[in-house]
Amino acid sequence: MINTRNKKTKRFFVFNPEHDISLAYDKDVLTPPHAARLLRADLDFIPAFFAEDGDVVIVNDADKASEHYEHVCGITETQKKNIFFLTTDDVDWKDVFFEQLVPWGMDRTIYSEFARLGMKTEQQDENKLKAIRKISSREWTVSNLQRKSVFVENIDDLKKYVDEKRRCVIKSPWSSTGRGVRYVNIDSAAQGELAQTERWAINVLKQQGGIVAEPQFNKIVDFGMEFRSTENGIEYTGLSLFNTVKGAYTGNVLADEVYKSLFLSKFVSVEKQEELSSLVISALEKTLRGLYEGPFGVDFMVTSSDEGEFKIEIAELNLRYTMGHLALAISPDDNRPPKLMRISFDGSHYHLLVSGMPVDMSSKNDL
Repeated sequence: MINTRNKKTKRFFVFNPEHDISLAYDKDVLTPPHAARLLRADLDFIPAFFAEDGDVVIVNDADKASEHYEHVCGITETQKKNIFFLTTDDVDWKDVFFEQLVPWGMDRTIYSEFARLGMKTEQQDENKLKAIRKISSREWTVSNLQRKSVFVENIDDLKKYVDEKRRCVIKSPWSSTGRGVRYVNIDSAAQGELAQTERWAINVLKQQGGIVAEPQFNKIVDFGMEFRSTENGIEYTGLSLFNTVKGAYTGNVLADEVYKSLFLSKFVSVEKQEELSSLVISALEKTLRGLYEGPFGVDFMVTSSDEGEFKIEIAELNLRYTMGHLALAISPDDNRPPKLMRISFDGSHYHLLVSGMPVDMSSKNDL
């Protein structure tokens, strides 16, 4: 067992991709779905790319995690750091404070998991957990960042909205990527499909107290902006070019900032990109100050009107690490050819894959 006494600055990173599910249930103890547990076990080395020399990454199998980390460093030419891969049994948690824990996302479940191991906690931490959960809800995003989405609290109001819009997207307040999203098209959907969606919505309303509804936009491209909240304010850390299918993440571009900004400028001018990052900082700085220090991302989508005019809509606020942060951590800082980062499932395990990608990125399908 590693004794951490007199090493209070050491940070302990942990990958908990079930974070959004944990926010939804808000329990001390939660058994996530099998897929989430497998994702955590297979990709638990990912936080090593955010850590610094001397930090610890908590993993299930230290040798396996180290091997995977070195492999990704090799294929992306990312400089290796002096990271310690340890299991929970390797650490004397009585010497670790809550502030040293750096999960993928902070929630009651991961907090309680390490508190039970012996990590030192304070009463004030409860208030922070509640506030982080509230801001992480799509309800908060609707009220503070979005323009065209609504939050409804009963099935009658949801039905009224759907009947008026005909084509819309409904989302649970807290959910993992793609899982809490339903696309509704009244004019083309089968009756059984609509009934199934209604049952799903009723269940979400019962469990989470509301549901978000928004129009179905003609999406051209996804992009994100990644930030870090610090005691001195919010820092913009870079662009994230990624793709989704039905709201589910499928991959990120690995490239330098100049390349990404120039690609995005086909739809969003460089000046507008700078304006968007400033608007996010202005909207969130007061809210997060003194409450949350760590990474977060805001996802956007470029949409097209019937007249072909490009518009920008805010899609999500993720008050946690994102795949965009990972892409930034392993992207080149020069003009090397771009690569594609994605997560693959082979039927039994998840893998973080990096490969070459088409040079022509003229359409969203190239992402």
